Amino acid sequence: MMTRRTFCHTAAAGVAATVSLGAGSSGALGSMGPVQAPGAVIGDTRLVASRDFARRAAASGAAEYAYRDDPARLWLETLSGLSRARPMAIAGLTTPGALFFLERWAWDLRMRVMTRMEHVALAGGGWRHFAAGTPVLLPEGGNFGMEGADYLLSGAAGWADRTHAAPPGIVGDSEFLVSWVIAPRTVAVS
Repeated sequence: MMTRRTFCHTAAAGVAATVSLGAGSSGALGSMGPVQAPGAVIGDTRLVASRDFARRAAASGAAEYAYRDDPARLWLETLSGLSRARPMAIAGLTTPGALFFLERWAWDLRMRVMTRMEHVALAGGGWRHFAAGTPVLLPEGGNFGMEGADYLLSGAAGWADRTHAAPPGIVGDSEFLVSWVIAPRTVAVS
């Protein structure tokens, strides 16, 4: 059984390896071309996984921003201005509704959702994860916020323009979250 301490040490080693290799470099992380590390990460304070995701991404050097339930004020008063002044990638783990609005506002700045992963709560507990693009293995049980941040920050998702639509048939009455990176279109290399 993996303890929380063992998990944290392993995760920290993974982040250190990612940082030392450089996001998007070849080798252990695969060959996907260069990607820009997110300059900002956002989290919904109501969601444990979202808070963990933001904390982990911020540990890699991204500025951390929080909101509760509705990201409109955060986007309009902070992120939009920062992105206009210095185009940057923004990462987050939010509800699909929050991503929908963030994606639409980002279009005005020539930014797109470059990678996304849906997370669906299972009836018996735990989560199932669906990556747009290459399948990803994240733990189905417990909290996936930190592992999701590691996956997106490693560049393993291969940034490319992604649709905002959820994969067909995965969402019923289950809780549904999505992790994503929104970035200027010139950030990603196909």
